[in-house]
Amino acid sequence: MTKITITDHAIVRYLERIKGFDLDPIRAEIEKLVRNGASVDAKRVVVGNSWFCLRGDWFGNEGIVVSTVMDRNEQKDRKVIIRSEAELRRNNRKLERRKNA
Repeated sequence: MTKITITDHAIVRYLERIKGFDLDPIRAEIEKLVRNGASVDAKRVVVGNSWFCLRGDWFGNEGIVVSTVMDRNEQKDRKVIIRSEAELRRNNRKLERRKNA
């Protein structure tokens, strides 16, 4: 018998389209997690044992595309990594100072 591999993307779409899961609350939660990093042009935002990659929108719209990465061995060449709530607050203060300068 041929081996069948089900991708994570297929599982997510199945949960959304067939099982009726509402993914908007999860999108909102992720957006909240990455908002501060995006505001300082971060390339990645660390959350737990993984991070979110932030990139310009591939589809020609304004904004940022967010994807998640589980392998922490690729942490080189990052511009900013947000590690804690304290660092998020510091970055927000820096951003406010820049806006007011």
